[in-house]
Amino acid sequence: MAQNARVEIFGQSYTLQGQGTEEEMNALAAYVDSKMREIAAGSMTVETAKIAILAAVHVAHELFLCRAELDRQKSEIEGTAGKLGVTLDQALRPR
Repeated sequence: MAQNARVEIFGQSYTLQGQGTEEEMNALAAYVDSKMREIAAGSMTVETAKIAILAAVHVAHELFLCRAELDRQKSEIEGTAGKLGVTLDQALRPR
């Protein structure tokens, strides 16, 4: 069931609706807010829309890095599982 949460991001109030808990939506909003504030502190622009777009790009970059790491770990696990399967087959082979 969809949950509603009232959050504040970069000084603006929003009502979020999602499948997560209110606590999860608050945590997501706090993360986006912190990204926007981080970018605003290091940027010459004061336009909220530009700051939001830059924050979205930063978060997307983090997502891409996490997905790449997940793919790397999956490949490593699959390789290890394959080697273990061969070793197990050899160990269980009748002599």
